[in-house]
Amino acid sequence: MRTKLLLSSIAVLFLATGAAHATSNHYVQCGRKLVNVFGHHGYSFSEIINGEKDRELPARAFRFDRDGEVYFRGRKCFCIPWEETGVDKCPRDRFEKE
Repeated sequence: MRTKLLLSSIAVLFLATGAAHATSNHYVQCGRKLVNVFGHHGYSFSEIINGEKDRELPARAFRFDRDGEVYFRGRKCFCIPWEETGVDKCPRDRFEKE
């Protein structure tokens, strides 16, 4: 009984630690803006201009719905598949393929 409790506790600890270190990094198209969404403890939003991270956008202009969809000033943004080291798949695609 004690062994089972100990193993359960260790498993919960690993899950909590993994969730705490999860980082999201993907790109979305919001109207005419291409935006890099980066999150670890909160999110930052950078507009991409001429292929470079150029301008930080205010986080208060963005929101997420229950499905993880991103909205910028009330309009839905669309995730863009991006082939680059360190960039995640679109959040919705990640859940559908697992």
